Amino acid sequence: MAVVPMKKVGIIGYKPDWNAIVEALQQESVVHVEPINPPDMDVSDLETKLSRLDSAAKFVVENLERKPPKPILSPKQVENLIKKCDIDKILSELEKLKDERDKLSSEANRIKSKIETLYPWKSCPLPLKDIGETNYTRIIAGTVPQRRLNELAEKLEENELAYFNLVSITHEGAHLIVVFHKDTAKDVEQILTRYEFARWEPREFVDTAANEIKKLEQKFSELEQKLSKITSSVRGYGDFLPSLWAAADSLEQTIAQYNALSTALKTDMTFAIQGWVPKQRFERLKRKLEATFETVEVLELPVLPEDDPPVALKNPRLIEPFELVTNLYGRPVKGMVDPTPFIAPFFAIYFALCLTDAGYGLILTLIALLGLKKFKAPGTRKFLRMILYVG
Repeated sequence: MAVVPMKKVGIIGYKPDWNAIVEALQQESVVHVEPINPPDMDVSDLETKLSRLDSAAKFVVENLERKPPKPILSPKQVENLIKKCDIDKILSELEKLKDERDKLSSEANRIKSKIETLYPWKSCPLPLKDIGETNYTRIIAGTVPQRRLNELAEKLEENELAYFNLVSITHEGAHLIVVFHKDTAKDVEQILTRYEFARWEPREFVDTAANEIKKLEQKFSELEQKLSKITSSVRGYGDFLPSLWAAADSLEQTIAQYNALSTALKTDMTFAIQGWVPKQRFERLKRKLEATFETVEVLELPVLPEDDPPVALKNPRLIEPFELVTNLYGRPVKGMVDPTPFIAPFFAIYFALCLTDAGYGLILTLIALLGLKKFKAPGTRKFLRMILYVG
């Protein structure tokens, strides 16, 4: 009473076994069988998704307090874990969280760098916006190697129109504020250059260094809180980590299978084909072919966006013959409801009303019964059963 899910299957085989393998495929209802062409072997999209899965899983692990061991899973367990959740949705959510984390981390690092730049000037009482020029003076800030500090100080003290203030000493050197009259600017700048003075321009800062640091530390604290919330959110995805690993392993295996198919296409003694089989028959098909033929490999292939899977119908035995009527007007596409159960009773009733004669109905019933005894083809028997019911 539903549209049967289909699975895409790839088969690598030995060319002398071609006819026997095709016959087996027909028996197992494999449809849309066609050769796999080299252009169909592009796995770049699959490799991109694999990279996304690996990155998402790594992101979750990085944020867990304790790294869980990666489990060894059977194929059935892998399938169940993948079905357990919406992998694409989880992947998208984790990528969004990671992008937000990276953005916040980048901003936090930028603020931290600013704080480190300002820290040597923390004790300077002068608002940083005042470092520059006035009508008669220049105020500059900069750093000089500590070994040159005393020499520089002596030279500046000789100039009555110049003054300097030692703000701090760090591993980078001595941090100074130098104030001098514009009339002596040339002499002072020559002295500063001679003693390796590196000028610092606090262009983006306005307040004192101490107040600017305080503001930046507040922003940094807010960013850390946001990052902490993201970490907590990511930890909530820890339960989905096995599913992410399972999806990545499954995709990695699929890529390996595609590569095997690609290799098979390059030889003269092998063939590679693809088709569609009802999902519940895939394992039986795989066991049957690999047990019957020593040189065959049956692979599950991923459904690509451009694929148009065929539709198979599954109905109770009583309703199944009326699938012929559904097929006559067009099978439902993927995602649609199978109309056969609704068609069956009305078709039988209206057919009888159109026939009107019980004698004709009896004749049709007898013909159908005889046909069912004589013919064995599934399609023919399905048609005869429908005639039997409407008769």
